[in-house]
Amino acid sequence: MINPRKYFIPTASKRKSQVTTLSLFQAYCLAKGGATPGKGFMRLRVLDCNQVIPISAQMYQNNNLNIQLFPGGIPASRVLVSPGSFLSFRAALIRSSIKNFSLAILFPFCFTLFQFEHNRTMYDLAAKSIVVEIRQE
Repeated sequence: MINPRKYFIPTASKRKSQVTTLSLFQAYCLAKGGATPGKGFMRLRVLDCNQVIPISAQMYQNNNLNIQLFPGGIPASRVLVSPGSFLSFRAALIRSSIKNFSLAILFPFCFTLFQFEHNRTMYDLAAKSIVVEIRQE
């Protein structure tokens, strides 16, 4: 006989409260430090982004800057982000709410959210944000 208490399946209201709590935590972390704990560990930051300007390898050579290459000699993708500050709490909450609810409700269709320029997602575009790698040079 299967014991129903052994297998806990959260109800819709319980799941909604979990996603809401997670969204608030992520929004707080993004607004205060620009990254959630996992993004911070991976040296990634979520920045406010109204404009993305790609920087070509030729621009680096003209300015005598070091060009970092990926294996195979491919130049690393670099961009200028304007304004480049941490997200406001409102923008961070919009970003995390859209992300978490779409992952909770639309899985596995949520992977279609990753189809924009510079690997930005639908929730990044809605919150006017971008995820960048922080490098020390």
